[in-house]
Amino acid sequence: MLNRLENDISTIPNISIFNKECLDVSMWHGLDLVEEAHRIFPVIAGRLMFLGFQLEELGMVEEAGRINSLFEYESIDLCLDDFNRFYREYKDGKKVKPEVVMKILQIFVRIQTLLPIEDLSGILNVSLIRRVTRLFSDFLGTIQGIIPEGIPEVIDLIPILQKFIISGNSSGVSDSELICAVDDEKLYRQAMVNRLAHYPHTLHISYRLRISDDTKCPILIRADMDRFYDFLAAISEYFEEISVEIVDIYIKTESDGIWVILTPEGSDLRYEVPIPGATQREVTYVGGRLMSVMEPGKEDIRIVFPSVN
Repeated sequence: MLNRLENDISTIPNISIFNKECLDVSMWHGLDLVEEAHRIFPVIAGRLMFLGFQLEELGMVEEAGRINSLFEYESIDLCLDDFNRFYREYKDGKKVKPEVVMKILQIFVRIQTLLPIEDLSGILNVSLIRRVTRLFSDFLGTIQGIIPEGIPEVIDLIPILQKFIISGNSSGVSDSELICAVDDEKLYRQAMVNRLAHYPHTLHISYRLRISDDTKCPILIRADMDRFYDFLAAISEYFEEISVEIVDIYIKTESDGIWVILTPEGSDLRYEVPIPGATQREVTYVGGRLMSVMEPGKEDIRIVFPSVN
């Protein structure tokens, strides 16, 4: 992996030839991704730690030991702390923007070498794995002057939303799958690990899906399927963070496309917590346009996607 990263870095043009606009985009996008890293890696560490604890409780000590040894969170946390120190020096006037951009790249390279992606892929949600791997690839593209973009395709919006809601309430591995695996100890233990590792992203939130009367199904939009699903997972984590209890998803057709309006509800919503910058940017990479975010007087998130006639 390190050789591949070194090869990738060798293709990056010298930062000194960047114009101011490109440098600004690279820096602010990079800061958004560092902020995302600060959120996503504690999530991974917490889920693996809890999984290891559950396995130990069930007497699956060998599996617990393997899980606990997979992820070097302390080392990754030190990398992020190193960047925070560096960025404070920039804020104090001791560093300049090109140095900050290169420092972000350095930190992501270090983190990539610490991540056993293949091992984690068999345990963590595939959406979470995709979001982790994009931290580096999206920033690498930006620093090369290539704005990240998805691979748009025609997708049927309602089944995707329904799949997200249903999968968020599922157990990952069904009871019948566990029963079928019980005669094969290795297969059964792996199934148990997968069952316990599954994190239902709608565990604490209920979703309500509504469609305007004048919108006809199927509702076809042009968007990147994987990035759209990953955006839903990211925004769900944000909703959980601000104490959302119910999310109303309202779909309507307008002259400029298909509107998706997400309205969170709850008894103690924390509107002061902003939507992460990386999550907002992801809407563009998905293929949509973010029309509004939650703020006083606008207590919903509005996204419009190009429709397919």
